[in-house]
Amino acid sequence: MKKIILFSIIATFFACEKPAIIEYTLFSGKVQNSDSDKLIVIGKDFKQEIAIHEDGSFSDTLNLENNGYYSFYIDRESSALYLAKGADLDLTIDVKEFDESIAYTGTIAAGNNVLAKSYMINEETQGETADFYTKEEKDFIATSKEAKEKIETLIKSSQTDEAFKKDQTENAGYQYAINLMRYERYHAHFAKIKDFKVSETFNDNQIEFVTNDEAAYKNSSSYRELVSIVFDQEVNIAYETNQDYTDAIISASNDIENKYIKQELLNSNSGQMLGVGEGLQKAYDYLIANTTQETYQEKYTESFEKLKLLAKGMPSPTFESYENHKGGTTSLTDLKGKYTYIDVWATWCGPCLREIPSLKAVEEEFRGKNIQFVSASIDKEKDYDTWVSMVTDKELTGFQLMADNDWSSQFAKDYQINGIPRFILVDPEGNIVSADAPRPSDPKLKELFTELNI
Repeated sequence: MKKIILFSIIATFFACEKPAIIEYTLFSGKVQNSDSDKLIVIGKDFKQEIAIHEDGSFSDTLNLENNGYYSFYIDRESSALYLAKGADLDLTIDVKEFDESIAYTGTIAAGNNVLAKSYMINEETQGETADFYTKEEKDFIATSKEAKEKIETLIKSSQTDEAFKKDQTENAGYQYAINLMRYERYHAHFAKIKDFKVSETFNDNQIEFVTNDEAAYKNSSSYRELVSIVFDQEVNIAYETNQDYTDAIISASNDIENKYIKQELLNSNSGQMLGVGEGLQKAYDYLIANTTQETYQEKYTESFEKLKLLAKGMPSPTFESYENHKGGTTSLTDLKGKYTYIDVWATWCGPCLREIPSLKAVEEEFRGKNIQFVSASIDKEKDYDTWVSMVTDKELTGFQLMADNDWSSQFAKDYQINGIPRFILVDPEGNIVSADAPRPSDPKLKELFTELNI
């Protein structure tokens, strides 16, 4: 009897421990004319791949932490998505007519159909980006307002709840504000008017918005973009009075009241802050002090430890047996005895090609002096013939080398090269003078050479 009673007590105890109920979201559908075998759902701190079967069907459950706005990707195309816990959503899409063909059914279909139609309104009203931003100021404002008003009408008439309507109405306003903030710079670019400035009354058409709304920042990609544009403007203003870009970012971020938004903006700019040079320690300390996100802290620390190895005077990372355009192979150790100025570039890189005339001029000016010039291409294997012919056609001098594994070459990884062109200066003993040296077009390069008595 005692055993039976004891068993009953234990059973009752465990019966009280009810397992947590997970409200999975079911996302399924049919994809036509896709070369991809997967659909990817992405959100803030969320990513899940869903297999697309041979017949184009897909179906999977999503364990979402929060209801909110996500994106789905097929091949290189993407679209906005609203997902909620416990909901089901079915998508049909023809990848050949990606945005035009999107249609949803299911418990949260109404909101997602609004998102898809909103995109089409913008596309149909504004047209191609270049055409939109080359419009004269008056027409540009009118077109932007027309798109905003059409989307607001669509939202108002939709069978969605009031919270969704509020979010999307605000989002239409954010996108309108982004258009106006971009206009001056984009019009100058697309209309090829270098010094273009908007009229004194242009900004009278701008809507009012705050840049410290944490909920909107988490919920709206348009709001995040808008805040980022404002932040970049503040950084550029600060940069005009600061020699150091890190100082400009710190100065602009000190004015951000919301700690979460500040953390995210700093993370977006961390690659620019964590560079080689004297400001590395300051940048690292500031980033660590302004984040509570453990993954960010780990990322910053990893970059910091690698970048410390690229300080002036440290032994330079080396490359081994890079193919030499003139024949044979060349290693960095073969070049000891003189200063070595290394240009990391690629044939497809516009900014790299624009530096070539200046690089050739610098090479000519310092010919026969205590320096040698190396151009290391990180072109992919498919562009090998282009590299061979370009070096010949442009009569490139110095050591013209091909890296062994394009972007994934160990030399590029060791030097933390995430963008090109990148210029590196190594001393005659093989130690780093500058892991991010001035470009050939920058007068500071010749000043550096003069300081070194080259």
